[in-house]
Amino acid sequence: PYVICSGHPSEPHGLNSVGLRRAGFTLEQMNVLKECYRAIYREGNLIADALAEIDGILERADESVRPYVEHMRKFVAESPRGIIR
Repeated sequence: PYVICSGHPSEPHGLNSVGLRRAGFTLEQMNVLKECYRAIYREGNLIADALAEIDGILERADESVRPYVEHMRKFVAESPRGIIR
C-alpha cells in the first residue's frame, strides 16, 4: 500500500506522496511511511529484516501514523503472493 509502481514487469518507484497528501496525511506521517518503504525496498534487505526494522519504527512512531505503519507491515508480512521488489 501507499506505493507507486510502473513498468512491465511492474517495479516500485516510491511512495504515492500526491495521493497521501490528498488523503490528508501530514509531512511527518509521510516521512515515517517513507522510512518503512526504504526498509522494505532497500537492496539486499530480506523481508524478515525489513519487518524487524518496521517493528522498530512502530515502537517510536507517533499514534497518528501507527495504524498506517501497522497496515503496511501486515500487508508485507501476510501477502499470499508476495510483493514486487
